[in-house]
Amino acid sequence: MGEASTQLGWSVRHYRRRFHAAMGLAPTVWARLVRWERALGELAGGEQHALTDVALAAGYADQAHLTRETRAFAGAPPARLRHAVETAQGHWSLSPARVRFVQDARPS
Repeated sequence: MGEASTQLGWSVRHYRRRFHAAMGLAPTVWARLVRWERALGELAGGEQHALTDVALAAGYADQAHLTRETRAFAGAPPARLRHAVETAQGHWSLSPARVRFVQDARPS
């Protein structure tokens, strides 16, 4: 974050405000989500990589770090998420959600 703000010639505070305005998230939260999505892709990729390998490949310090993030974002540990994706049980979905906003609704 400091490097990006320096390259833009902005203060870190200004960079954070502009990033949040553009993305709707703080830069650190966005980075966490990107890293988690990378790990999720590995988990759902069909190959049975060890969770430690998935965690390290995605940029986590260790498997426990990946497990904490997965619980925070998905409400379940990675192994359970992998199993749900493999068996297509429950409400797990890796396809983009169809989100509608109130302002996009057509008047009836």
